[in-house]
Amino acid sequence: MESQTFIKEKGSFIIAIAAVSGGGKTEITKALGNQLPHAVALHFDEFELAGPSSIIQWIENGANTQAWDITLIVKELQRFKQNYAYIILDFPFSYLHQAIASEIDLSFFIDTPLDIALARRILRDFEHVKDINDDLRYYMKKSRGAYIHMLETVRMDADEVIDGTLSKEETTQQIIEEVNRRIKDESDSNR
Repeated sequence: MESQTFIKEKGSFIIAIAAVSGGGKTEITKALGNQLPHAVALHFDEFELAGPSSIIQWIENGANTQAWDITLIVKELQRFKQNYAYIILDFPFSYLHQAIASEIDLSFFIDTPLDIALARRILRDFEHVKDINDDLRYYMKKSRGAYIHMLETVRMDADEVIDGTLSKEETTQQIIEEVNRRIKDESDSNR
């Protein structure tokens, strides 16, 4: 049985989806965009953003999210706000970037075990490559720190943490139920 989806009374309801690389952000964002009425998705990776040239160096230097110029995302978000009931952000920083934090109504962190995220990334990025040893060595030596950093910061900043081992359908359903609950609560408190 499908649950009723509520529409916010005024403006768009903005949902941020965060996870480590390979954690399921993009897949869940697309699924939500297809299931929520009058929805649009914005994907961080689809924008040409000015930011750190080395993720590893950025993490080692403290991972200041403000180092990313997300002006293009903010402009696109503003453009969509009057035309869509839901805007879903495939966005790795949750509320941690000041330029967009106040716009987000609800943030989810998909808490995917690192081994599963790494396996997904390898399957995605090396679909036609047989030798992935270099990437795995790099992960163990350098990039694992970026994953750990997200678990220690972005996960703690999200409103809700979702089990990253759930199916796409289960994850999407949990998010829609929480969005509906929040919109209904907001609507009830405005009466």
